[in-house]
Amino acid sequence: MSLSVSGGSLLIDGTPLSLFSASFQYWRVPYQTWDDVLKKIKELGFRVVETYVPWSVHEIFPGEYDFGRIDPKKDIRGFLEACARENLYVIIRPGPHINAEITYFGFPERLFHHPEIFCRSANGAPVYLPAVPRMFPVPCYHHPKFLSEFETYINNLASEIGNLTHPAGPIIAIQVDNECCKFFRAHPFDHDYSKYSIRLYRRFLKEKYGSLGLVSAAHRKEYESWSRIDPPRSFQPSSAEELPLYMDWVEYGEYYINESLRSIHRIMKRHFGEEFVYFHNYPCAFPSTPLDLKGVERFLDFESVDMYPSKSSYDTLKMGGKYVSAMSRFPHLAEFASGNLFMGTPLTLDDHRFASKAALMHGFKGINYYMIVERERWYGSPIRNDGTTREDHCKFFKDFLAFVSRLNVEKISPRRDVLLLVVREYERLADAATLLKPLSRMTINAFGLEKTPRSILISEENYGLSEPVAERYLRVFEFWYKMLSICGAHFAVGEVSMGLENLSKYKLVVAPTFEFMSGKTQEILLEYSKRGGALILGPRKPSLNERMEPVSILGEYMRDPEARKQRIDLFGVEFDEVFFFSEPASVKTSGDERPLSITGETNSEAGKIIFFGALPAPRIDLESLEALKPLMESLLLRAGIEPHNLSSDPRLEVSVFEDSERMILFLANPTPKTLTARVSRVSSGAFLNLETGEIWESSGSLEISLCPWDIMALERVEE
Repeated sequence: MSLSVSGGSLLIDGTPLSLFSASFQYWRVPYQTWDDVLKKIKELGFRVVETYVPWSVHEIFPGEYDFGRIDPKKDIRGFLEACARENLYVIIRPGPHINAEITYFGFPERLFHHPEIFCRSANGAPVYLPAVPRMFPVPCYHHPKFLSEFETYINNLASEIGNLTHPAGPIIAIQVDNECCKFFRAHPFDHDYSKYSIRLYRRFLKEKYGSLGLVSAAHRKEYESWSRIDPPRSFQPSSAEELPLYMDWVEYGEYYINESLRSIHRIMKRHFGEEFVYFHNYPCAFPSTPLDLKGVERFLDFESVDMYPSKSSYDTLKMGGKYVSAMSRFPHLAEFASGNLFMGTPLTLDDHRFASKAALMHGFKGINYYMIVERERWYGSPIRNDGTTREDHCKFFKDFLAFVSRLNVEKISPRRDVLLLVVREYERLADAATLLKPLSRMTINAFGLEKTPRSILISEENYGLSEPVAERYLRVFEFWYKMLSICGAHFAVGEVSMGLENLSKYKLVVAPTFEFMSGKTQEILLEYSKRGGALILGPRKPSLNERMEPVSILGEYMRDPEARKQRIDLFGVEFDEVFFFSEPASVKTSGDERPLSITGETNSEAGKIIFFGALPAPRIDLESLEALKPLMESLLLRAGIEPHNLSSDPRLEVSVFEDSERMILFLANPTPKTLTARVSRVSSGAFLNLETGEIWESSGSLEISLCPWDIMALERVEE
């Protein structure tokens, strides 16, 4: 009898569980209605219920807890037993932070009477979270008193319900904290400068460098001892050589969050046991620095993400799906809105319909609907807190979960030939250079500002480099993301931390490169290419590593351009700069001079490296990139990728899922207008609409007409 995560699924005793779950916060609903509400949840098709178990709700005095003895609504054991009677599995989320729109986010108010546990700003002041309905000081998860107080709670909770974990009870997974991200104040130079954080920073440097001498050399400082190392309080490098000092503090922000989770995880394992599924959730769909998905999955079973999407959030959901499904052991949405936050933008049932199918289309294999049962500070759920239902909402969930069952999402995976690389060292520089302090770029994603270009509000200072790398990296990344989308390439988004084995699953990797790049990143990419992969790099040849030392591992394999043009219009697309390369001598021409190309290609043993030295102008619109489709298609062919399932209208998007026996096409219209398009290079034969049962015939293409904000799933079937 076991619980585990493997192959993109949560396994119970070796059998994949369809992890589509329903949020039900028991302490906010009359306990007399629990049985009736759980029956209705089961009738919708859910097999799993999720609930917070808030510290502040159950603690009545320090060290004393009410688990239903005084207030029946707090009878967590009774609630779990009610779930078991309905054969429902349960995910519990005991904090310490839960948010859930409750005052102090689930922390007992008494904790805030101890200022020694507060996080500190660069000038030593306490850091406050401006939360609704009441702001509060942010606790440092590395303070022994805070951890001791939380362990007392977990010890008592485990004593109450620890024997109700699988197989003896319904609990199958435990969340380790909630949305751990330095409480959204994630700008690297905002906090935490508290005593215990600075101690942890020194430990991080010791683990990274191994010796004081190596830290001193990297930081260009003479440190007398570990205890004399102090972090930078603001981002003010005067030369490129000073950047490693600042970048180490930015990287430490990732370590700080990971170690926060590791500490909470240790406490939970001591009291709930080792053999259990533990996970965490980030507050945004596209978790870049200071969030470190692969780092968390070194000790947790999986890292999940949150999203509260409207129809217009499609682009963010798409990018998140492409990233998380490529990076995570189990791509899962821990909070996906059903209903509305009392202070948020109202979401309609049409939003829920479209976003749910979009999540599947882009690779998520599990969704927790937050909230299925209404409660205070939340409205519009399928089940009201008095147990009555909204029939149209309930019908959607019944139909959708039946659709999920037909898809059998545990066994299918998206077919993607191309990987667009997120380069973490450039992401860290962009986070340091952001103008959003005390917030970080994560805020743009987490709070639904998905139409905002990633490069906006990034300083254009050079910081001692030859150009503003931070802003230009984000610009180049956005260019490639749009280019791959508009030409119909089937691509994922990932990082080198996914490992060489996973990188090698892709025929082509596109990686923005500038004058500096981590030596390790360069080594991994070169080895990927030598094993037969194709690399597209540019617009610069890396000549320095992350410590600003001369290292040009990739640069040695990148051709030198013959010409450069600035402020150029290339096929109707504006570029700030384009490099040109002479064609190989094998290319026949009518004159003496060989023609110039905008790409320079070299071989690397079994693979190839293509230098695309073009810097796009800021904020290129999608329509203008249409002119570059032939270029992108030629690059794909050079990488050995035959185009397939291409839409004649780039606004109509296609995603392909395959396993050894099945092929499914997802077709999406993420616009407010009806779209009609031809999807070409489709295998011939019959396709079954998995929602309507209608049969579509393909003779190599499909004529598709989709209503606004609609998604269709077609499965190839035997004739």
